[in-house]
Amino acid sequence: MRSKKLSFIALSWTIVHPINEESPLRNLVENDVEELEAEFMISIKAIDDTYSQQIFDRNSYFWKEMKWDAKFLPMVSKSETGKTIIDLKKYLKLKILKSNMYKIFLILFFTCIAGTSWSQVGKSELQKFQQGEKLQQEEKWSEALVVFKELLKRDSSNVEYLWRTSFMYCIIGFEQKTESSKQEWYEKATYLGKKAITQHPQNANAHYAYAVSLGRMTEFGSNKIKIENAKLIKSEAELTLKLDPKTAGAYHILGRWHREIASFNFFERTMITAIFGALPGGTHDESIKNFEKAILLEPMNSIHYFELAQSYLARDEESDKQNAKNWLIKATQIQVKSIDDKNNKSKCEKLLKEI
Repeated sequence: MRSKKLSFIALSWTIVHPINEESPLRNLVENDVEELEAEFMISIKAIDDTYSQQIFDRNSYFWKEMKWDAKFLPMVSKSETGKTIIDLKKYLKLKILKSNMYKIFLILFFTCIAGTSWSQVGKSELQKFQQGEKLQQEEKWSEALVVFKELLKRDSSNVEYLWRTSFMYCIIGFEQKTESSKQEWYEKATYLGKKAITQHPQNANAHYAYAVSLGRMTEFGSNKIKIENAKLIKSEAELTLKLDPKTAGAYHILGRWHREIASFNFFERTMITAIFGALPGGTHDESIKNFEKAILLEPMNSIHYFELAQSYLARDEESDKQNAKNWLIKATQIQVKSIDDKNNKSKCEKLLKEI
């Protein structure tokens, strides 16, 4: 059944977009959609019959999420006694079609089932989220990633799921042994971060996660990638702070950004100016100021101290070496509560010996 309006939804249903002469997708094949880096925005308006209020939902789907030559398996069937059966195990299950005659471009699957307790579904999802959040706080990154990837399958537009998954891809990616493997993880993080800010432009954490992913891509990338991402990283970090001035990580990113730009040679700075125009900042002084702000917000995070010391050493003015030592000593006195703390303390102790 196809209809422009549904007055009552008792079973599962699938939204269908016919690809005809009026469709913007006409004559497009899979490679075309990939080259365009297409994104599809889906908006739904409905009536909550309990409160008689309009409700809205919006989802975004990038080209990487599209499935070709497939259709959803039917969830609804009849038993031998004639009763209606809804098989939830088939939710989002696909059947691959063999014939190109039935090429289907799947965009959205929205399920509404009579008699389902949505409050129970919401509670279950909330418990899952709390589990993932706890694992993240405990820095059990791999376990947390499994949880949030599962949550993303349930709701691919949820900003909490998007930014947290993006952030964890960055963390775990950094632990990979080869540069190519790191880049694969960072690319996934960047994809999710971009999706998060596209759907939720007013969410500070989304912009922060996107900035982190871009920073990671740049850290191990070529000079070309560094130059291309330079302005975007800065703008995303600054937007994060505009939305939430207490995001210490954004100050950390800006600290590293200013130090990185300050270290560029004449040719690289000329290239940046030619492509983007003059970039304000890019000095060791600005780097130091931002790391000091990060420390004020997160005084127990020793990585800020380590990077601040690096910036003092990079500036290399009178008494900068002693300033670096002072901050590193303070860092080693911070109580170790996690594996990251232990690793950061070791880095600080090692740098102290090298100065």
